[in-house]
Amino acid sequence: MTANDTERSRIDRNQLEYDVLVVGGGAAGLSAAIFTARFGLETEVFACGRSAISRCGHLENYLGFPGGVDPPTFLELGREQVTHEGATVHSEMVTEIDKPDERFRVETIDGTVVRPRYVIAATVIDGDYLESLDPTLYHEDDHAVDCDERGRTAVDGLYVAGRLADATHQAIICAGDGAKTAHTLITDVLCERGYWDAIASQYTDWVVRERPDDDWQPRVESWIRESVPEDGDISEERIQWVIDDIVERFEARAISDSERRERVQRGRELVTAHLEP
Repeated sequence: MTANDTERSRIDRNQLEYDVLVVGGGAAGLSAAIFTARFGLETEVFACGRSAISRCGHLENYLGFPGGVDPPTFLELGREQVTHEGATVHSEMVTEIDKPDERFRVETIDGTVVRPRYVIAATVIDGDYLESLDPTLYHEDDHAVDCDERGRTAVDGLYVAGRLADATHQAIICAGDGAKTAHTLITDVLCERGYWDAIASQYTDWVVRERPDDDWQPRVESWIRESVPEDGDISEERIQWVIDDIVERFEARAISDSERRERVQRGRELVTAHLEP
């Protein structure tokens, strides 16, 4: 067992309420966790057993790996990125999920119970743990869960990604589906906080170069005001809050040239640490 495996096996028994619990540690689950963690939601990943990627002899069609990459290295890089963004991967197998109140109750095979506000189910073929929520959700014959095109299910706060959402069984497609589902969750959270859908659905996660001389804020404010629904009862106070929040988020993602260079170097170091013999 490596040091990273040891870290992933621990759970803080004093902090069992999370914003987001991702069930599944493959491409879909890890990708989803990266997006929700970067948004600022406290995110944990429960992963137990072998990812479907481990059955692949050599992963050769994933963008960014000319010549391919061995599955263990690919998964280690994914877990490294999840950790880098502030989430944690635990070696826990989920056996049951129900929702007695506004939070879910998730139990694992060793008796651990956690209470996340949102759940993203991203396991490959086993969705039996969802039967306690709704016996009709999981279809064992095709290993899929009923959901809309964005990963939402009939259960408020429950989302599915990857193979459970009937995505094609390819690593890069499942990773994209995990990101899409996480984006849907973030959109819903923003709407709960006061955004309206036309703005919330345009959420983007990117880092931009600092442009102190670019007068972009009036353009942002104009775009937001033009998107206000004509038939909606949205107060000026709420509109201004959304404007301020978007401006603050954008400014938080702007980095100087020196910080950009530091991040480039740090990113290379994290990758090469896993590639060196």
